[in-house]
Amino acid sequence: MEGIQIVTSFEQEKMAEVSEFALSIQFAAAAVATSTILIYIPNVETLTITAFLLGYLFHFRFGYRTLLLTLVVWEFVATVAYSVSLISFPFKLIGWIFVFLLGTLSYQLRNKSRVEFMAIGALGTLVWDIILTLPTVIVLISTPNEAMAVFISSFVFGIPFTIVHVVANSLFFFFVPDLINRLYPNLVSKFPNVVRKHEVGV
Repeated sequence: MEGIQIVTSFEQEKMAEVSEFALSIQFAAAAVATSTILIYIPNVETLTITAFLLGYLFHFRFGYRTLLLTLVVWEFVATVAYSVSLISFPFKLIGWIFVFLLGTLSYQLRNKSRVEFMAIGALGTLVWDIILTLPTVIVLISTPNEAMAVFISSFVFGIPFTIVHVVANSLFFFFVPDLINRLYPNLVSKFPNVVRKHEVGV
């Protein structure tokens, strides 16, 4: 009987791992699919809010692993659509990890207000855009003065796109409480091992 129980426990653990991996794929697919639909609207995407939700809703290991899966799949799709340089990927990754950590911090601080979420979305997006100007500086760098000039000019000329990006993500983050309240009951009932504890009615 003990042997049977061990096998059953092992099988249950493997099934749980498969279910959690399937959940990661669902999150990645949803983020990539919606961002692909929006791909030809400059700087409007759902990856930022996905990174935030992964940090807010899930324990670190699962959330981080799912974030990496999402970004790798997205980078492949974006490269096919845009012929994006792989030089920028590490910087994008740093930016989205920053947003992911904002989600974790927001959970720790028990943020619930729509205004708070919108402010976090704006901050995360602004930092992400600033980080993404760095590849241009690194590629074109020759002297510190030139590097600074390239960085500032890249940021200044990118202001219209940054404004669109910040506004779009702020609007997306306005709906974070609705997303959490809709997703959480189903997630906690099916995946209690990877979901953080939340109060109902964020």
